[in-house]
Amino acid sequence: QKERAEKIRRLTPQYSAPLTDNDHRILALSLTQLVAECNAGTVTPAAILSAHGKKCLLAQESTNCLTDLMFEQGLSNVVLNRPLSGVPVSVKDCIDIAGCDTTLGFSGNSDKPAASSAAIVNLLRDAGALIHVKTTVPTGLFSFETKSDLFGETSNPYNPKFSPGASTGGGAALLAYHGSK
Repeated sequence: QKERAEKIRRLTPQYSAPLTDNDHRILALSLTQLVAECNAGTVTPAAILSAHGKKCLLAQESTNCLTDLMFEQGLSNVVLNRPLSGVPVSVKDCIDIAGCDTTLGFSGNSDKPAASSAAIVNLLRDAGALIHVKTTVPTGLFSFETKSDLFGETSNPYNPKFSPGASTGGGAALLAYHGSK
């Protein structure tokens, strides 16, 4: 939790700035509109990630749904004119991304970054997706609530008295906040 908080603190100020009119416009685009505008050059991957990154931080603050942030890494792998160009995609904390921990909510798996990325990560990147965050899961993916000793409890963005779900609870909370597509 401390490492994640430190990553958030070190982010460039753009992610903690208020949402702009352009951010709202980007967030309102459908998936097909987002890809079309990105491929046409009318919206940049950086602008897409900025808008969704702001929403990621709001979601984290409200629901505790993130395990890792990779905004700069997401931009370093941009591939345009692909089926998912510019689409911000989160992955669960059970999928390997090179250089990031894959904990499954177990503290024994922390501080052990993956040496390589899972095939699905490579496929998504090759298709143009911007993989920008990892989301919380219950310990060992084995619960109806998204909770672990490592990251704490993820709450439902619509009613914090409830869980957002089980193994994809962090991703569900983030999606509800429009932090990913």
